[in-house]
Amino acid sequence: MASYQKKIEDFESVLKCDKIDLVKLKHLAFMELYRGYIKETIIKPGLQTSPTPLEVVDHPLNSGPDSSWAAYFKENEVLLQIDKDVRRLSPDLCFFQRETDYPCKEILNQEPGFESLRKRIVSTTLKVESQLQKRFGTVELKSNESLYGNSNGDDYGEYQLLPDGHEAHWEVVERILFVYCKLNVGQGYVQGMNEIIGPLYYTFATDPHVEWREHAEADCFYCFTNLMVHIRDNFIKVLDNTAYGIVVRMQRFLHLLKRTDSIIHNLFERLKLKPEFYAFRWLTLLLSQEFNLPDVMRLWDSLFADNEQNFDFILYICCAMIIIKQEITAKLLTAWLRIEEEIFEIVDYTTASDWERFISRIEEILTEWKLNGPEISNTEVYLSHWYGLREFIVISPKRNNDAVADEDRANLLLSSAAVAVANVGCNVPIFIRVQHEWRNLFVGICEGGGLRTHFNICHLKNVPQQFRNLSGLLEIFKSKLGQHVTTDTVIMVAVRFTYVLKEFEHYQTGNNSLSKDENGLPVLNTLPFGALYDPVSGLHLSCGWPIFSEDIVTESDDYNDFDPLQSQQWAVGVTLIDDLPVLLSECVKEYIQLSTRRETIEQLLGKIQQTEADPLRSITDSIGAQYWTSISSSFVNTTKKLRVTIFDPPLPQILVEKIIEYLFSEPTLKRQNSSVDENPKITERLRQLKSAPPDSFVYRLVVCFACICSSPSYNHLRSIAHIWFDVLQELRSRWENGKLIPCLEPGSPNLSLSKFYQNLQMLNCCTEYRLRHQQQQSERAQQVGANSDDSGEEEFYECDASSIQNLSLSKVNSDELVIQPEGRLKPFGDLKLLKSDEILYIPITQEGAPATEDILDEQTAILSNLGSGEEATLQRAKMQSRSLLSDMESFKAANPSCCLEDFVRWYSPRDWIEMEEIGSDNVVHKKAQLSPRMQLPGNLWLEVWSQAKCVPVRKQKRLFDDVKEAEKILQNLSALSPGELLEQLIPILLHATYDRVASNAEDMGEENASPLLETVYEKAVRIVKGKDDKRKKLQQEFIQCLSLIERHICRFQSFQQKFFTSDLNAHEKIEMTRFISELHTKPEVPVIGGPKSCLGKTIVKMFQSQVNSSSSQTTTSTTSTPNINIKNKFPSPPAGKEYILRASTSRPVNGRSRQSPQRMYAMLTQDEVRIAGAFSEDTTFF
Repeated sequence: MASYQKKIEDFESVLKCDKIDLVKLKHLAFMELYRGYIKETIIKPGLQTSPTPLEVVDHPLNSGPDSSWAAYFKENEVLLQIDKDVRRLSPDLCFFQRETDYPCKEILNQEPGFESLRKRIVSTTLKVESQLQKRFGTVELKSNESLYGNSNGDDYGEYQLLPDGHEAHWEVVERILFVYCKLNVGQGYVQGMNEIIGPLYYTFATDPHVEWREHAEADCFYCFTNLMVHIRDNFIKVLDNTAYGIVVRMQRFLHLLKRTDSIIHNLFERLKLKPEFYAFRWLTLLLSQEFNLPDVMRLWDSLFADNEQNFDFILYICCAMIIIKQEITAKLLTAWLRIEEEIFEIVDYTTASDWERFISRIEEILTEWKLNGPEISNTEVYLSHWYGLREFIVISPKRNNDAVADEDRANLLLSSAAVAVANVGCNVPIFIRVQHEWRNLFVGICEGGGLRTHFNICHLKNVPQQFRNLSGLLEIFKSKLGQHVTTDTVIMVAVRFTYVLKEFEHYQTGNNSLSKDENGLPVLNTLPFGALYDPVSGLHLSCGWPIFSEDIVTESDDYNDFDPLQSQQWAVGVTLIDDLPVLLSECVKEYIQLSTRRETIEQLLGKIQQTEADPLRSITDSIGAQYWTSISSSFVNTTKKLRVTIFDPPLPQILVEKIIEYLFSEPTLKRQNSSVDENPKITERLRQLKSAPPDSFVYRLVVCFACICSSPSYNHLRSIAHIWFDVLQELRSRWENGKLIPCLEPGSPNLSLSKFYQNLQMLNCCTEYRLRHQQQQSERAQQVGANSDDSGEEEFYECDASSIQNLSLSKVNSDELVIQPEGRLKPFGDLKLLKSDEILYIPITQEGAPATEDILDEQTAILSNLGSGEEATLQRAKMQSRSLLSDMESFKAANPSCCLEDFVRWYSPRDWIEMEEIGSDNVVHKKAQLSPRMQLPGNLWLEVWSQAKCVPVRKQKRLFDDVKEAEKILQNLSALSPGELLEQLIPILLHATYDRVASNAEDMGEENASPLLETVYEKAVRIVKGKDDKRKKLQQEFIQCLSLIERHICRFQSFQQKFFTSDLNAHEKIEMTRFISELHTKPEVPVIGGPKSCLGKTIVKMFQSQVNSSSSQTTTSTTSTPNINIKNKFPSPPAGKEYILRASTSRPVNGRSRQSPQRMYAMLTQDEVRIAGAFSEDTTFF
């Protein structure tokens, strides 16, 4: 707190100066703020900084969730990735490897607790040794010194380390990315961000002005953070399919290419050249890898000018790149047409047959792919689940009807591949797809290092029972190896059983759908949220026994050692329902669709029967004695009672009465703010939506309309018209009877909120004015009655121009009349009138007229339409001086002997200039006069002063006509169709939607909820501030994004209902939340602690419940009881069983060949059995 107080004092000292030092201000506003981020994020844990002596409060071995050391070690993984990426920035330039002139001051000063990222990386990275095995079994250990550079000399190239207190430019970029990663936990660091920040930092760090270069780090952080707000969707995988996700942007690029050049587009389609192969990097990295740095900066200058369009200009640049390179695409097109037309085939007669020609083509491809050389990339590829391979090649027919169905053809292809692999020295396994594609059958071969491995697979619908367990599979494996299995051969086994849970406890929808009261009527005070049924359709538990010898355990038809409760490797996965219908998104979608309808209330409600008058006339007759009367009840008019009957009303009368009572009821309980709402940052940003306060009248009205849109029992638009009809009557009744609309902010309209909300605030202001005026008239009437014998003066509030001449006079004597002062409030200090010795009094003046945005816009339009002539200027000044004239007349009435100078001294002290002059007698004399602008000829103040009469405020014409304004508002509201009303209330709907999502996302934790709420907020603001022609598209994007987020939250809530129990402590809840979060993104999540953990016990109970349910159902059945293992609490047999058998034997000659690995994988389910074998043999001398 002391540091923040010091910053405040520094700001105050700079801003209080008469001449502000901009250099110091920039230093405080930018660099100090960024340095605050550095000190809060890049800090070595373990010590608590305080005014007292340092005290150890944490230690590196503390693995608790609140331990700063545990978070410190976890952040090191991200830091190492950032360090690896920033070192490769712009390798064609040496700029980022150069030393910066402005290193971080904390490094130079070596402040306690602050740790340089360079030292942190060096201390974090462990020095490891890689084991290299030679061909004949010798082993060589090689130290991994890639981080520290070459060991041959002092030239470390791009990894050169500078002395302490010095930094390279890439280290500055590394620090910016790390600070950004820590401040944006929900997004984190993703590869590619280093390419985005590179040009930004280069621009600031090479600026010709020294001042800009000095603050390059802080300026770059600010610009990078703001740029990521626009392009962050490109780096978040879960948002790939949203409106601004990378997948949708690539589709838009293809559509643009098709419109621009359909020939190239069709060519790419024929060649199956997807945009992921070329446009993905262009769009994600904003072309930073496609051009030199100066060209990138020129392109970005144009892109950033198009930020309102979400950088759509880059799509046109990408299309232009493709069209400009037409010579390349022309060659592709020519080659394609030659193949299509089959005009001529050049036969290579150097090969003697189709078989040799096929081998030659494989060799060319392998050589072109450089698979015979060392690895050229560290890119990870899919790990084959069956064979345990990291990389492989698959040769498959182009069309499924050309499947390799016979064994001879498969052997021919495999032999061709083997010859080609041997000729080019390729060590990558090659597989041939055989049979039909749906069977996933492959045969393959791999040769290298003196070994040849044959890959085979067997796929059956069923096998004899004795081969469905470990004993039978061991028999198959040994029979395959045959005589090569000796007494010394050890077979290692790994087993994995999978249990499927399909029956869960009832999915508690809770507040998902509209609840009902005791009368069976829907409660319309909360937006619906969630799904009507469970989004999780199944759960599978995998229990693994990683490695053991074949003689350790036994599994046969009679005995089984594999008990899931004894396994220590548990993993859980779930099956989710795609395209799950969700309530809030459907509600918002229906609401927005109804807002485009323009049927009037009369067209929707049909024929309205009124006994004494035409009810439709009351819509436009806002001053007459006849008004529309409520459908559910009748109001008493001042002259007569009207009865209204609507044929076939859309809503029952009792429901309408209940809605009106809810809307116009005073709040009884304070709204309970969620943890998200208490965040002042989010509260401030919500004001940009031009919404209304939560639980206000307008907020309630919107929620009620939205709930109607989600109810399948009623006609939506007619029901909304019915409710709005009754609301109008209640508003009219409250105005007539002097009752305020509840749940609205008091005072003048709040211009930062919705225009609809402002109009209702104005209606309340009119009611308050009316009540106040009635009270004042009543008090004056009582005073006149008491003094009727002494004064014959007529008391009135408002008068016309002719009656203004009636001033309050009293006789002094028979010959002279003196004007008596009226409307005095209090003396104005000790000032006296200039032309008399009387005290200057502050008059009682009229209150300023409240105004809404609509009124201000109307006044602005009137003033602008007057023109620019002399008469227009005079008329404009007259309209703007009404309030000034009223105040001058009140001032004259309170101070009859005053002059204009006296009025200026009170009303505008700045225009009264006092000065001191030294006279001829050397005596200082005080002198005062009006300001020069007040002395100009034709001054507006002089003209108004000359026109002002001596009229107290109670006799003046009111500046604010409450009756006129109220009737105008009611008339405008009555003229709205239900669709127009819904359209005006869309910002409040977006606000209510955000609140509903936030309330349901509270249990997800801030780390998981913040990115979701940020996305909802950004989409909502785009709708409110977007242009009318693009609003429809923005609304569709918002609904799509909302549905994805709502499904995500529903799944999280479903997981909570399944895994959360009442006896969880705080630490267990945190671990359970982390586990649930990983279930959304990973196919399987390990269960730490296995069956003995809190999560494991919960899973056991779930399976036990399913077993008990199946057992109780079969007990009452006459059929035989299924094989359910009640003792182990899991169904038997498992839904799937997987086995991996490994051995090392001498093949092909026992005892002479080298030991080679043998492997067999087996997967057994109820419907199929798949066995995949990889058997190797020595080829060195055989």
